[in-house]
Amino acid sequence: MNRSTSNPVIPRRHGLALLAGCAIFLALPCGAYAKSKWEYRVVNANMLNRQLENLLNANGAQGWELVQVNSAGVAIFKRRK
Repeated sequence: MNRSTSNPVIPRRHGLALLAGCAIFLALPCGAYAKSKWEYRVVNANMLNRQLENLLNANGAQGWELVQVNSAGVAIFKRRK
């Protein structure tokens, strides 16, 4: 086989090492994110769809991110301080 015309292929052991390295890198929190302080807002979300949509849009416009709406109809928002 002529190496100059072959497709570049990463040997399996190097590929696995690269994959493991990427997984570790992605699992580490980035500096700004890890040091962030969060504030939370808990809201009763038991309302009609249009009212809920207005609530979500109003909170989103203020920088709040919806984290969860639980089975009791409680919406939990968070944003960076």
